[in-house]
Parts: sequence; C-alpha cells; structure tokens
Amino acid sequence: MFVYVKSAWRGNYSQGALFWGGIMVPVLLAQGLGAVLVVFNLLQDPVLSTRLWLLSALFFICIYLPWAFVVSLRSIIVHIRALQEMTAGLILVVLWVLMLSYCGVQISRSLSVFQRMAVIALEQDRRKAEFHVVDQDLFVDGFVGYGDPRRLRQWLRDYPELNRVVFNVSGGHLYEIRQFARLIAKRKLNTHVDGDCLQNCLIAYAGGYLRTAGSQAHFNFEKQGGYTNGYRSSWIISREQEKDREFFLSRGVSLVYSFKLFYSNADGVPYEHPVKTLRAHNVINRDQA
Repeated sequence: MFVYVKSAWRGNYSQGALFWGGIMVPVLLAQGLGAVLVVFNLLQDPVLSTRLWLLSALFFICIYLPWAFVVSLRSIIVHIRALQEMTAGLILVVLWVLMLSYCGVQISRSLSVFQRMAVIALEQDRRKAEFHVVDQDLFVDGFVGYGDPRRLRQWLRDYPELNRVVFNVSGGHLYEIRQFARLIAKRKLNTHVDGDCLQNCLIAYAGGYLRTAGSQAHFNFEKQGGYTNGYRSSWIISREQEKDREFFLSRGVSLVYSFKLFYSNADGVPYEHPVKTLRAHNVINRDQA
C-alpha cells in the first residue's frame, strides 16, 4: 500500500488511472454500497450497523477522498509538464473540478443524516429503563433504551427465581424491545401491566407465557414506533413489521388482530387497545388472578 501511494505521488501512474480509477469508480461504488446498506440493512442492531457504516464513511470521506483528489491533480499537472498534453490535461482538470464539486455537494447534503446516525452510533439517547424486584416480579419502568437488554439479562441472572415481568413502559427502541420479547419468551416468564404499555412495548409484553393486565391498564401500539431508528428503507420497514406481526401470531394472538395491530392505524398515530379487546383476541391470554 505504501509503495502504491509513493508511486502515485511521484506520478508513475497515468492521469486517467488516477482520475477514473482512483476517484470516479470509488465514488460510484461508495454510493452504490450506501444504497445497498439502506435497502438490505443486514445487521438488525441499529447501533452496531450504524457504527460500521460511519467508520467506513469517515475513512472514505476524511482519508481516502482527500488523498485521491490531491494525488490525481498532482498526476495531471506532472503529466502536463512532462508530456505537454495540454488538451487532455485541461479536460481532466475540468472534470476534476466538477467531481470535487459533486462530492462536496453530496457530503453537505448528507451532513444531517450523519448527525442523526452519530446519535445512534454513540448511544446519545440516554433514556434507560428502571428495574426493581418485588418477590418474584421484575418491574420495568420508563423507556427501554440502548443497553437495557444487557441489563435485563443481568437481572435475570441475579434473580433466577423471577417468574413475571411487570411493565409500566412508555415505549422503547425497537431492536431492544424485540430482545426483551425474546428473553422473556426463552425464559417462559409471564408478563403483566397495571399502568402503561405504550407504542412498541406490546411486542415485549407479547413475549410472556401468561399475559395478564389490571383493569386500568393502558395499552396502545404505534406501528411506526422505532422502525425508522437508523437508515432503513420502507421496504425493510415493511418486512420487519411483517415479521413482528408473525411474532404476535406465534404468541397466540388472533390472525385478525395481528393485522389490525399493523394496518388499522395511520402512520405515527398510536392506536388505543382496550384491555377487553386485547383479552378477546388473546393478546392478554389469562385473567388476572
């Protein structure tokens, strides 16, 4: 790599090789890769996938592109002087300026996206759930945030006698909520709500083996809650929603209601779910003792 950089700086490569192969192709590949990441989003953990994406973008924008543009311009100037190829050289200079302007515009347009992704990558959302144990119940209050699944695992290890998780939750990050649901289902823990279970909390609640609720429990579900946290395309969001709908089915929720959860409410508007209705469709599958 050092030999290549040194040779490029000396002008040992042609003008075209360093401009077309060193700038044009990598920029097009980078944009194509960005589109692929948005469409497929192979890593479902938004924190991990965003960290990898930002590290790649940081290297490409802050290290590779400056080097590529400087070396390409130097190569053009060296060849103009050595070979007196004014016409070809000036054409490449004009293309170089246009490409530099194009990259600058694209980067400036993406700054807001990078800022939003930095919030995810650095876990700048400091909201965390609060845990406490009473007898064999683990109470989860607040907002399920980054790192809370690790904390839940630790509480379950520290208190192996626990058999029920009691939610009073205003919502949470979708990936973390799903991990809650998987942990609860794997341990065959029961779930209960006396207060609030809002937005996507219902996914974690559905992981319970026996699911109960007090008469004053407040449930709603927002089909967009947390799905846009990251850089998912609408296609990915629809696929994730379908998987979550199938998760509700696997927990015994009626087919009709599984569709109602995701398709009966407008985007971004929580849909209220009375306790009586949830019990009729097996979301709540046990009367409170």
